[in-house]
Amino acid sequence: MRSGLTGGKRAGAAVAADANASNAAAAANAATNDADDAADAGGAPHDVFDSQGRRFHGPALEGTNILRLVDLAWFREECDDTLRARLGHHDRDAFDLVSKYALALKARDIGLPAGRLVIDAAQAAGSCRENDGGLLVDGAFQGIEIKGSGGKGAARTTFSFKDIRLQGARWRHLFLLGRIYQPASWRTVADVEPAVWLGYVARADYVAALDADGRPHHVPQDAT
Repeated sequence: MRSGLTGGKRAGAAVAADANASNAAAAANAATNDADDAADAGGAPHDVFDSQGRRFHGPALEGTNILRLVDLAWFREECDDTLRARLGHHDRDAFDLVSKYALALKARDIGLPAGRLVIDAAQAAGSCRENDGGLLVDGAFQGIEIKGSGGKGAARTTFSFKDIRLQGARWRHLFLLGRIYQPASWRTVADVEPAVWLGYVARADYVAALDADGRPHHVPQDAT
């Protein structure tokens, strides 16, 4: 995956966009090594709080977590039907689903429990508020942002991730999912992994990259 900064308002930073799926997912796993034993067991989390002191309700996080839903055969079948039928037609709901679903499949593949990583099934304003999900670390909620892009260029390995926001966004971890092609099936990680690139960027690294390139924080940026 090519990374770099582009000019103007559409500029952005893809500091780790060349990370492969295993390395990026391992970064998420390493970031949560201090979670408690209940989280390791995949149990329903207690209420957690973010750095602003906002409460995130454990039962709501548990009930809407795609990472738990991908264990269910009927859910994978529904996602497979939806993505095969609607992704090629640029359906907004399918675009939102594909990145979250692919990340959840990979997280489960490497053994990351649902008590450590939450991927919110809601498109907006769900149990994770403005975040797409969260990492649960020592009883604290750390927001995640998930961005997806279809491949461009002859090899379809160049990706453009749109409107990455800092101002008004509280995410700590950014996951970038680029789709090289649409697989024949979306049922398992073995079906999906060859078709997807996964990158990870910590917020501090993203801020440093913007600052190094002289880009403002208050304007949403694009990363290529």
